[in-house]
Amino acid sequence: MKRRIIKQGHNAYTITLPSSWIKNLSLKPKEEVDVVENGNQLIINAKKNSNKNSISFDLSGLPIPILWKYISTIYREGYDEIIINFSDPYKKYENAYGYSTAYSEDIAVPKESKNVFSTIMDMTNRFIGIEIIDFKNDHCIIRQMEEPSDKQFDNAVKRIFFIIDQFFLDLISAIGKGDLRVLEETHITDTNLDRFHDFCCRVLNKTGSRSPHKSQLTFTTLYILEMLADEFKSISNYLLKKGKITDKKAMLKFCNIIYKQYTLYNTLVSKFDCELIKEIYNTSFDLFKNSPEIYSNKRNGDLEVFYHLRKISEYIYSLTELRLEEEFHDRSLKAD
Repeated sequence: MKRRIIKQGHNAYTITLPSSWIKNLSLKPKEEVDVVENGNQLIINAKKNSNKNSISFDLSGLPIPILWKYISTIYREGYDEIIINFSDPYKKYENAYGYSTAYSEDIAVPKESKNVFSTIMDMTNRFIGIEIIDFKNDHCIIRQMEEPSDKQFDNAVKRIFFIIDQFFLDLISAIGKGDLRVLEETHITDTNLDRFHDFCCRVLNKTGSRSPHKSQLTFTTLYILEMLADEFKSISNYLLKKGKITDKKAMLKFCNIIYKQYTLYNTLVSKFDCELIKEIYNTSFDLFKNSPEIYSNKRNGDLEVFYHLRKISEYIYSLTELRLEEEFHDRSLKAD
């Protein structure tokens, strides 16, 4: 859409804002917006008012994994109120936390069944800042209890990095000591990571960023971090079922190389350094140089674990590329 520039006084110019944009964000006269100069672009950023921010859906016929997708997607989008409709409040559902992945059951979770209220309660407790405020025979209402802030966002991101670091340390300990029991809590811990991931996405959707491209980079980074964490869940699930590690020496070496790669990336996040990028690349090269030796050994019973570890390394390399793009995007904004 185009807007005509209107001269106001000697040194001021104005344009009109689209009414659809104003209505969508529920903005009112005299409210403030952020105006950011970005080269030949002028970015107008407003915090969305949520006095009408409500959505509803019917859970009838939805299996647990899909029900999770509905609630988590709506939560991440930033809705303040979720109305869930149903026809039978006494219908029994399998344990909401009974899946280690969308299609794989978690052997560590009891196979108990619960009614609609208990199931929705279990799911609601998984998300930060929302609560069930009303429950009837045919619907329930979930509502945001406090407005998320940028400080909460920063703390949630730190928790994500901390949990992934702990995943590495637990796996290295399990391999080194030959005791896999430390991996039994991986699914529960990953659920906690998912809480922080979804919360970060929610904050971004509700508050936005001074730069749309910066928001896209942050969303992508969070998404890859979440997928990286899921690889640990798959590794733990496999090893706990198998009950032992076949090639302890090779796996420990492989895991330590990737952990070094992750610690380098973690440092790069807080302080950009070209030398760190070179070192991450060299670490990745060292890793892939050793891969053929592992995969050529057909007797190796841990190939599935090595596959997931290699996926983790690939995710770290992708995260490094995103960090590089973010750095030069920030520099371009400062130059303007």
